[in-house]
Amino acid sequence: MKRLFLFITIVFLGFTSFAEGFAIGGDVFGQLPIGDYSKIANANFGLSVTGEYTFPLSLPLNMDLGAGIRAEYGHVFPKADANLKSDEEIRAFANIWLRIPFKLFNQNFAFQPEAGGGISTFFTKYQNKGTEKNAAYLSPLINIAASLRWMPAALQNLEIELAPGLT
Repeated sequence: MKRLFLFITIVFLGFTSFAEGFAIGGDVFGQLPIGDYSKIANANFGLSVTGEYTFPLSLPLNMDLGAGIRAEYGHVFPKADANLKSDEEIRAFANIWLRIPFKLFNQNFAFQPEAGGGISTFFTKYQNKGTEKNAAYLSPLINIAASLRWMPAALQNLEIELAPGLT
């Protein structure tokens, strides 16, 4: 039976660069596990790199349609008494999104729902009955997210994004 895990994500550093419909970005993030996963892990640390392309369409209300690719690396820090000794994950996926811009309190925002899929690879080291074992898992990945982006007027080419997602 699959379990559902909830993470609180803290983004430490992010960057984005734009050029003629293309954008690249990346971030360093930390996650604090809540729920079933918190019994075996203290935290999670990761890096990601993203590339996005906005299609040159004339959509109503200044909306944009785009596609992106993303690569992520994550490392779990297990608790000392857990059977899990190390866990690393590498993800690669593509997505499609629709950007819906709006203004609020004279600030520029955009609601950006997205959906995508790809592949996830786990490398796990665990201890079972005194014996340490290694395993690798390959899994399909489906991701949906509803991000909210803020574009500060004073800082061009910068977006701050809150992107809760279900993977």
